[in-house]
Amino acid sequence: AVLLKLRIVRSDGTTCTVVSDNTTWRAKGLDAYYNPMPNTHVWYNQVVEHTDARHEPIGWNTQIGGPIGDTWPAAIAVENVSFSDLKPKMARSIQMFTRNPVKPLAPVPPIRPPPPPPTMPGGVNAPTAAPTAPPPPAVQCGVARSIYHDPRVYLTLGCAPEQCPERGPLPCVIAGVDYVSFGAAPLGNCSGGLQVNASCNAPTARAIVESACLGNANCTIRVSADTFGDPCGGGTDPTTWADVHVFAASVQCGVAKGQPLLADFGQEFQGGIVLDVRNGRAGDRIKIVAGELLGIHTPGSDDTSGGAVSQTWGYEFIWTLRDGAQRVEQHNYMMFRYASITFLDRAMSTDDVTVSAWGVAYPWDDEDSMFTSSNATLNHVWNLCANTLHYAVLDTYTDSNTRERRPYEADGMIEAAARVLVQRDAMWARHSAAWVIEYPTWPSEWQQQSVILAWQDYLATGTPDLAMTYFARLWNNTKYEYRNLTTGVIGKIPLPVKMSNDNHIVGWDPAPNSTAFHASDSETPFNVWALRGLQVLALLASAANDSEKSAQAAHAADELHKAIVAAMWDNTTQRFCDGICDDPLVNRSGSVYTDMITLYQGVVAPQHQHTVWERIVRHGLEDIGNYGAFQYLQALSTYPATPTVGTRDFNSTRRLGHAGHAGDDGSAALTALTKCDATSWCAEWRQWNATTTMEAFPVSVAGLTSFSHPWGTAAIPGIVHGLLGVQQRSPAFKTFEVRPRIASLTFARGRIPTLHGMIEVAVTQDSVSITIPCNTRARGCILPARQYRRVPNITIADDQVARLMVDGEAVTAEWDGMHLCAVALLGCGASGRTRTLSVDR
Repeated sequence: AVLLKLRIVRSDGTTCTVVSDNTTWRAKGLDAYYNPMPNTHVWYNQVVEHTDARHEPIGWNTQIGGPIGDTWPAAIAVENVSFSDLKPKMARSIQMFTRNPVKPLAPVPPIRPPPPPPTMPGGVNAPTAAPTAPPPPAVQCGVARSIYHDPRVYLTLGCAPEQCPERGPLPCVIAGVDYVSFGAAPLGNCSGGLQVNASCNAPTARAIVESACLGNANCTIRVSADTFGDPCGGGTDPTTWADVHVFAASVQCGVAKGQPLLADFGQEFQGGIVLDVRNGRAGDRIKIVAGELLGIHTPGSDDTSGGAVSQTWGYEFIWTLRDGAQRVEQHNYMMFRYASITFLDRAMSTDDVTVSAWGVAYPWDDEDSMFTSSNATLNHVWNLCANTLHYAVLDTYTDSNTRERRPYEADGMIEAAARVLVQRDAMWARHSAAWVIEYPTWPSEWQQQSVILAWQDYLATGTPDLAMTYFARLWNNTKYEYRNLTTGVIGKIPLPVKMSNDNHIVGWDPAPNSTAFHASDSETPFNVWALRGLQVLALLASAANDSEKSAQAAHAADELHKAIVAAMWDNTTQRFCDGICDDPLVNRSGSVYTDMITLYQGVVAPQHQHTVWERIVRHGLEDIGNYGAFQYLQALSTYPATPTVGTRDFNSTRRLGHAGHAGDDGSAALTALTKCDATSWCAEWRQWNATTTMEAFPVSVAGLTSFSHPWGTAAIPGIVHGLLGVQQRSPAFKTFEVRPRIASLTFARGRIPTLHGMIEVAVTQDSVSITIPCNTRARGCILPARQYRRVPNITIADDQVARLMVDGEAVTAEWDGMHLCAVALLGCGASGRTRTLSVDR
C-alpha cells in the first residue's frame, strides 16, 4: 500500500518521484534525541510514551513502549479503508505559530569559568620574539602601512567587550573575517566599507588572517612582506614600498567555538527549533540542547542564570550545515522553553545565525476567559495554569507532552474541569474521553473516573450521548459488580499490580505511605468513586429518557451508600475511616485523603460536614500532590453540599435555614492558592522559573520530575468555583449559581465561557456584579459584611437585619449558610446589562 508519494522538482527543472509503502517507509521518533539527566528513577530512562497515531483510522490504540533508540519503525498500512470510512475527528485541528526568543542570543553562563583564550600572534613566518613596542589597541577594522621587511609594524585585530554588550561578562571572539587585503591601498574606508584594489593584493592574506584570528579575542598581525610575501613586485627600491604595501582587515565579533548560546523563548511550549544560517560552511556542526529548565537550581534559590540548559526531560541534536545560506528545522515537536546553541567547529557571529521556533497547540481564544484580583500571586497562579492549558496541550489531554503522551482518566478529569472554564470548546475533552473509555489505564480509581468524564461531557454539552454510547462499559468501570455481599461495599479488584496496595491510587506524587493512609481490600475512596459513578449514571440515563437504566443505577447507588455509611463511618471521630472501620488493617483510622473525597462527593452527612471541613483545612495542601490539590479545593468549594443537578427546585421560596456553617469566607482556599512554601503553585515559578505547571507537589522534587502537566491546573476550578463562587447547576450552564467568597481580596473579576455565552463576575467586599447570558438563569448570592452574616447560635438584632438589593431594588432573599441569596433566579439585564447585588439594612 502506498503511504507517501513525493514529487521533487529540482532547481534545473527536472523532477523525480519517490514512492514509499509500508515496507519502505520509516518513522523516526523524537526518542532518538531524548537525553534526560541521569537519576535514580528507573522509568526516567525509558522513551517518550505516546499513542501511535498510525492506527487512528482503525482504533488509534497502540501505545509504543520500550527502547527505540536510533531505529526507524516501519509504518503500518491500513488496508481497504476509503475516505468515506474515516470518521471526522471530534476535536478541532491544532494550530501552528511562530515564536522567537524574548532576548538576544547570549552565552549560557557556564558552571565553571572557562580558561582565558590564548592569543596567537598570527601569520606565517611571524617572529617568535615580542614586538619591540607594545602593539596598538585592538580594532575591529584597521589599516596599516608596511615598510617592506620592517618588523616594527603590527595591526591588532580584536573584539572588545563593549563590541558584544549582550554577552555580559564573557569575552567576545573573532568569529569571521569580513575583509582582508595586503598590497595596494584598498578602496573605501572602515566606516564606509572596504573594497579590494585589484591592482595588487596578496592571495594568501585571507587564509593567514583567518588562521591567526578566528576563535580568539584578539590577534596581532605583523604587517610585512615577510608575512604575506610581496604581491606587487616592489623590487629593491624603498621609495615604492610605502605606497603599495598596505594591510587592511575587518573582522566580525561573535561567540567562541564550544561556547553555548542561550535562547530563552519566555514560555514553555510544544514545538521545534528553527535555525536560519547566513554563511554556512559545509561540514560545520551545530549542537542544540533543548529543555524545560535553565540549570539545576538549588532548592530555595530564585537564581535562574547559572548552569546550562538541562532538566530531567530534554533533547539533544547535532545538525550539520552545508555551504551558503540555509534554514534547518526539526519536524518532531518537543516541550521546551530554553535552547542552547553551540558551534562545534568554529567561532560564528550571531549575525550569521537566527534562532526561532515553530509551535503547535490546540486552538485558543484569549477572549474566552480572564481573571484578575487584588492579589498578584493569585493572578500569577491563574496565568500559570491558563498558559499550561494553552501551550501544553494538543487535541488530546495527556499526562504531559514532555514525555507521557497518552490520556489518563484522572488527568483528564482535572484538565477537562479546568479547560472548560477557560475555553468555549467541549469537543476537546470529548475526543479524549472517548479514547480513554475505549482504552483505559490500569488504576482502579482511574477507571472509575471514566464515568466522571462522561458526566463532565454532559455538563459541558447538555447531551448524554457519550455516556449512553458507553453505558455498559461505564457501569462496569464503577466496579459495583465486585461488591462484597456480606459487607455491602466493594472489595478487592483482581487487576494488575503497580502500587504496593495493589492497583489502587489514593494519592499520587507523593503517594501516601502506610501512616498517611491505611490501605485494605475495601478502601473508602474507591467505594466513594463507585458511588458517585452510579449516582451520575442514574442522572445520565434519566436525561436520555432511559428510565430502566436510571432506576437500576439509582438503586445500586442507594444500596452502596447505605453500606458505606454502615461499614466506614466512625461516629466517634465523626469522619469516614480509610476502609471498613473494624478491619484490623484500617483500625478505625481516617486520613485527609478520605476526608477530601467524602466531602467533595457529598457523602458526609450535613450535620458532620463542618467537622470534616475543618480537619481538611488544618491539613492544607501539604504532601497530597496535584491530584490531592484538585480534591482539596473542590471539597472547599462545594461545601456545604448542594443537591445534585436535576433535583434542586430553584424556583422554591422555602427558607434554607442555617443549621451549619458554610465553610468560611474563602480564606482557606485563598491561602492554599497563594501560599509560597514548597507545596504551592507560587514555588513553581519562584524556585524553578516555571511557565507551565509541574507534575508534583512539593516542588522540592522538581529535579526528579517534569513540567507541562495540565493536571496541575486545579487552581482554575479552585478560583472559579471557590472564590468567584460560580457553580454550574444544570447542563451547559443553563442555570448556575454565583456565591462568591473572596476572603481578604478587595476585588476579583473573572470571565467564564459557556455554550450559551460568557458569564462575567466582578466581586468586591460590598457588591457582586454578574453578566448573565440572556438565555440562562442564575442564582445570585452575596456574602454580607461580617456584622450582617447569619451564623449558628447567634441572634441578629433587628437593626442589623440585612436586605438584599438587586440593581438597587430590594428583593425577596433567603439565607444559605452565611450567604444572602435572591429567591428568584436572575436573568440578564436589559440589553444584556450586568446585574448587581448589594446589601442594605
